Amino acid sequence: MHNFQGECLIGTQNSFLAQLRKAVAVVMVLSMCHLTVIPIAWGQGKEEGSTEATESQGGLGVASVLLTIPYGIVKVVYAGLGAIIGGFAYVLTGFDEKPAKKIWDTSLRGTYVITPEHLKDGLLLTGSGPDLPPGLYGERQRFRYRVMSQQRYEFELGMARLAADAGLPTLGICGGMQAINVALGGSLVQDIPSQISAALPHRAPGPATRLSHSIQVAPRSLLRRIVGQAKIRVNSSHHQSVNRLASSLVASAVAPDGIIEAIEANASYRHPFLLGVQWHPEFLYDRYAIQRRLFLAFLRAARA
Repeated sequence: MHNFQGECLIGTQNSFLAQLRKAVAVVMVLSMCHLTVIPIAWGQGKEEGSTEATESQGGLGVASVLLTIPYGIVKVVYAGLGAIIGGFAYVLTGFDEKPAKKIWDTSLRGTYVITPEHLKDGLLLTGSGPDLPPGLYGERQRFRYRVMSQQRYEFELGMARLAADAGLPTLGICGGMQAINVALGGSLVQDIPSQISAALPHRAPGPATRLSHSIQVAPRSLLRRIVGQAKIRVNSSHHQSVNRLASSLVASAVAPDGIIEAIEANASYRHPFLLGVQWHPEFLYDRYAIQRRLFLAFLRAARA
């Protein structure tokens, strides 16, 4: 007779051991970071080879070991319990891997629980590196590009939704603007050069402090009230852009090729300050007063 129950128990045991091995590996990597990176960073600014630098690195190395031991024990126990609970979830759900894998992943990497208490005065969302997975707006990935981790996009989109629901002043920059749109139900152009033949080079070469192209600012918009001009020049460093706008948003600036360069809450949404810009004013604010006004307006809204 086929021992189906025995195979299930063996499979659960193997999954437990696999998760436990991963947990031990994580602890070892973190321990190495404690023992090497932190003492080196702590010793920066002190003359190499000096007694002060040696004592600093040595003392912090000992402290790192003492911190690593209890952390390692807690992490292994936490991961082990997660593996056991995940094994039960796997069996009790009719051998469905999804809930078990979620429990195992959480026990290894941890999770974020976002509450309104995390957002006090305002939210500044910046974006860089990997892109949002297109599955978040109902599309398959059509082009080659890196996508961000589940932990990061859940955290960022969660914060954007909380801030929007609470009416909290929010400023999104580049990928932060895209995150706001996706969080509220919009979609993105996955790759501008591939999808829009007449597009400007939005991933411009050269330093980020260089102005790349102009944008047209919508009249009577929040952005127009801030910058005070119908047309301004901006830098550009992105290959994606807003495609379908979320129902609560409106485009408040566009590039000459029609690419959306700024979004904000529409009149019916009645949000006090919700603004996203596709360019990077953080590289321009010290040279251009008009870019500095974006941050000043955001700060005023957060302090109100």
